[in-house]
Amino acid sequence: YSLVNTQLLQNKIGPCPKIYWTPLTTIDDFHAYTKSQYHSYNASTPVPDYDVAFYGNTHLARRRKFLEKISQRFRVLIVSNLYGEKLYEQLTRAKIVVNIHNYDKSPLETVRIYETLSLGPQIVSEDSVDIEYHRELKQVIAFTPIGDIDSMIAAIEHKLQNYPGETRRYHPQTNQFAVNLKHMLV
Repeated sequence: YSLVNTQLLQNKIGPCPKIYWTPLTTIDDFHAYTKSQYHSYNASTPVPDYDVAFYGNTHLARRRKFLEKISQRFRVLIVSNLYGEKLYEQLTRAKIVVNIHNYDKSPLETVRIYETLSLGPQIVSEDSVDIEYHRELKQVIAFTPIGDIDSMIAAIEHKLQNYPGETRRYHPQTNQFAVNLKHMLV
């Protein structure tokens, strides 16, 4: 999912002519799509009862430090070890999902980003070492400097003050996944 990781792999093992970077994108009407995959999925979007959600591994000291400070200011939902419909039902309970990297020089977690954008909550994320490949996301995501917890808290506060009351889904002008897939198949 990361061009940076693809380049690192090629630096370690040499040219990989059959490995292609195919960036992800959102899924239109994700709730209907998920309902078709998981028949018990509740496709209605609830009124959020949390300000912020985080999902992923919380055993890392770096992430715990962020989450402890964020939890002092906001109602936070932390989700771990849930996937698919159960995860989606939890994430829609929050107005904002935060993306906190595993480590300082992490590429952007595009799976998490596009999954969340497809669901509808707003996103506040740390910047990333490969942000130049994801410039279009700056129009819908509040990016904060890597490692700057106070900036992340300020961005969350700003998003909450301007919260629209309903979710807005991101619809890219170009489906970069389809473009790159076509190049790969040619």
